[in-house]
Amino acid sequence: MPDCRAPRSRLTPLPAPVDNAAVPDTPSPLPPIATWIRWLAEAPAAFDAVPEGFPGGVVRVRAVVADLFALYGAHATPGILAAFEPKDASDRERARLRAVLLACRVLAHPALPGVQVPAVERLLVHELAEWAAVVGANVTSEERREELVRRCLRAAAARPGGEGVADAEDRLKQVDVVERARVLRDAAERERRTRELREAMARAAAEEAAAKMGRE
Repeated sequence: MPDCRAPRSRLTPLPAPVDNAAVPDTPSPLPPIATWIRWLAEAPAAFDAVPEGFPGGVVRVRAVVADLFALYGAHATPGILAAFEPKDASDRERARLRAVLLACRVLAHPALPGVQVPAVERLLVHELAEWAAVVGANVTSEERREELVRRCLRAAAARPGGEGVADAEDRLKQVDVVERARVLRDAAERERRTRELREAMARAAAEEAAAKMGRE
């Protein structure tokens, strides 16, 4: 089982987040994005292993999440940890739990001074479920690793070194596949509605023409 606690000694969670508008947009002192991507790419095999509940599964994801919470001096309740048990044996569920493991790797980086536990909980339970549904098993490309890192840092109220708040937000928008998928779905839905309207108008015009001929 991967051990999130080994590299860390600072366990104090960060104070409550502040309004970004009141904070000077200064570059972050954390490592640059390339370092974070490399940290994720070089994760021990256990962080990319098959989760328990699937054929050949060897990693209990809820235990890794519990270690991560303990790393920051927090206690993960049984209710929270239950979210990291496989709900079924589908590829989508396997991708979700794999994303959780990789996120735990990012959030265990020794450079992070602390995290907002509720924000990390939202990331692991909700945000990554939506992300994995779009990404599936494709988490090994450079861009997908960058996106996962940026999502994790945002949940930790942090950003890559050398980037201001606006820089980090803009770059995440550029690599955000969830938003990209939403835009494509919305465009397809608009196209469908437009096509249906045109077809309805054509039918109405044809019916009106037929009725007119009948009257004549």
